[in-house]
Amino acid sequence: MTRLTAYGETDGTAITGTFPLGSEWFGAPVTEILLEKGLSYEIKSIEVSGAICDVTIEVTYDADWTHAVVIKQIKLEAAKQITVMTPATPHVLNCHLNDMVKLRARWTQTTAAKTYLTLTMDTIVKELA
Repeated sequence: MTRLTAYGETDGTAITGTFPLGSEWFGAPVTEILLEKGLSYEIKSIEVSGAICDVTIEVTYDADWTHAVVIKQIKLEAAKQITVMTPATPHVLNCHLNDMVKLRARWTQTTAAKTYLTLTMDTIVKELA
C-alpha cells in the first residue's frame, strides 16, 4: 500500500475552477491525477478549510472529461474547517488494465476567496483484468 496526499487551493480570484493539486509524487501541481492501471485506490479522507465553498471530486474514463462522474461533494457552509473521513466505507476506484481513469477536484464559490483542500488516497494492489 502506498499513500498519496495531494494539496490544493482556490486561486482567490475566480468563483469556479479546478484545484491545482500538488504532492510529493508530482514535480509540479496538476489539475487532474491519472490513476495507474491495474491498481485500486481508496479515498481515505478529504479535508476542506478556508472560505465558503462547494467542492466536487470527479472521475472520468475519457480523455476530455465529457462523461465525468461525481463521487463526492462537500459543502463548506461557513468559514471553518471540515473533514470528511470514510474509514468504514472508503470510496474505492478500480483501474482495470484497459481503463484510463482520471480524478480531479473542482470548486464553486459565490464570492472568490481562498479555500484549501487535502485529499488522501491509498493504493491497493489487486488482480484486476
